[in-house]
Amino acid sequence: MKTNKLFKLTILSSIIYFILYILFDDMFLYTIGGFLGGILSFLLGQTNSNVLILLWSSLLIITVLFYYKSNRKVFIYLILLLTVLMLYLFDFIIYSILKFDSTDVKVRYFNISIMVLLKGILLASIIYFKHKKNHVKL
Repeated sequence: MKTNKLFKLTILSSIIYFILYILFDDMFLYTIGGFLGGILSFLLGQTNSNVLILLWSSLLIITVLFYYKSNRKVFIYLILLLTVLMLYLFDFIIYSILKFDSTDVKVRYFNISIMVLLKGILLASIIYFKHKKNHVKL
């Protein structure tokens, strides 16, 4: 039965990311990456994708830790929303490493499908294990 809840959360999370892709395409990826890259450029004078990935990963880990430690509902939802946005890190990593051809429609849709599923699984796992830790019914 517990696996069923995790599966339902994965489906729901994937649908959320799918809707975000339909409505906003890669807007969040460019916005967050540009914001963090701008901060790095301001502080260090230059931007390196490896440093950007390290900063983004650190912020994602800190956000998830805050999500697990928070007990107030308002903060939990705000931090969860921030976690949804921070998971766009995986888009950036996949685009950086694999260098997909974004002009080929089939490759682009396959890439989006993999990203939606990966982020859906990660978000569902984060939510599921927080509720499992606190023994809260989903």
